[in-house]
Amino acid sequence: MNLVERGTADNREPLSRERILEAAVQLVDSEGLGAVTMRRLATDLGVGTMSLYTYVPNKEDLLDGLIGIVISEIRIPVPEPTDPLGSVRGLLREFRRVSNLHPNLVPLLPSRPPTTPEALRLVEAGFDALRRLGLDAGEAVQAYRLLVSYAIGFVSVETGGYFRTAAEAAFRTIPSDPRFLEQFPRLLEAGPHLVEWDADAEFEAGIDAYFSHLQDRSAAAPAPSER
Repeated sequence: MNLVERGTADNREPLSRERILEAAVQLVDSEGLGAVTMRRLATDLGVGTMSLYTYVPNKEDLLDGLIGIVISEIRIPVPEPTDPLGSVRGLLREFRRVSNLHPNLVPLLPSRPPTTPEALRLVEAGFDALRRLGLDAGEAVQAYRLLVSYAIGFVSVETGGYFRTAAEAAFRTIPSDPRFLEQFPRLLEAGPHLVEWDADAEFEAGIDAYFSHLQDRSAAAPAPSER
C-alpha cells in the first residue's frame, strides 16, 4: 500500500509536511504537474483541504518541496581523493537517474534553485570535486554552471522525448513530398541516426568532452605560487 492509500485508509496517521510532499510526488509521477492541487492532495490523503496549509502555506512552497524531495533521492558519491572528475561524473549520473524516475518534475528544475539542505549538500559536493581538480573558486563556479546547464538540458530533452518525436514527425512528412529529396539531403542521410538514439552513450560523451576541456585547462594553469 502506498503513501496515498495509507493516508486515505487510515486518517489517524498524523499529517506532516513530508507526508504531503511525498503524496504530491506520487501524484505528479502518475498524472503530471497539472493534477496537483491542494484539494486533490487533501482528497488523496483523506484530510480537509485547509489542514494542508499548516504545513504547505502556498503552491510555490509546495513546488519547492517537491524538488527538495526528489533531490534528496540523489545519492552523493563518496569523494575520491585521487579522482575528482569521477566524483563529478557520479553526481551527474545520479542527477540523471533520479530525473528519469520523475520525468514530470523535470520542467520545474530550471526555475527552482537549490535551497533545501539536501540540495545544498549536492552543490557543495560538486564544488568540492571541482576545487580538488585544481580550479579556483571562480573557475569552479563557471564549470558548475556549464555542467548543470548540460545536465538539465539533456534530461529535459530525454524525458520529453524530443529527438524521437522530432525524427518521427520529420520522416512522416518527407516521403510525402519529392521536393524534400533536394531540399534536405543532409536531413535524409541523418534519418536512421536520428531515429536510433543511445542516450546513455551520448550523455557520457558530453561529460567526456567537457572533462577533456577541464583537464587541458588544469594542465595549462600556472602553479598556485605563480598565480
